Amino acid sequence: EAAGSITNHAKAKIDDAETEDPFTVELDVNPALTLVKSADPVVYSQVDELIKYTFVVTNSGDVEPTVGIVINDSFGLTELSCPRVGLKPGDSMTCTGWYVGQPGDVGQTIKNCATAESNFYQQKIVSNESCVEVYYQAPKESGKEPSCDDVPPPPGC
Repeated sequence: EAAGSITNHAKAKIDDAETEDPFTVELDVNPALTLVKSADPVVYSQVDELIKYTFVVTNSGDVEPTVGIVINDSFGLTELSCPRVGLKPGDSMTCTGWYVGQPGDVGQTIKNCATAESNFYQQKIVSNESCVEVYYQAPKESGKEPSCDDVPPPPGC
């Protein structure tokens, strides 16, 4: 049976006559997930710098998913983990993952997007896409403070 409905199959038999009368009740269910992603630090300046990504997943629907929640991230984060499988309506959990800056990242803004997914029986649940940007800032030269004239400029310019 599909999620969102219950069917009762009633049978009656009198003497040799048999009849069946199924009755279906549609359930008003709204499975939903919301995702907010953040990064720490939001500014990096060297290769191999460790960036921690945090994913706050909220069950914004009115039913609990019937399978675990999976974070689909656009990068190959290491040690991506969530503290539990179930998530009741209105509850949130925080998942974390790590990214190590690569040589090709230097001088670039690192943009990373993700969604959270699960199922309510056969119905797939996909959260909003949440993105975060981590900005590159060249290492400070000795005695030189960052300036909005730098290329690229520091955040806040």
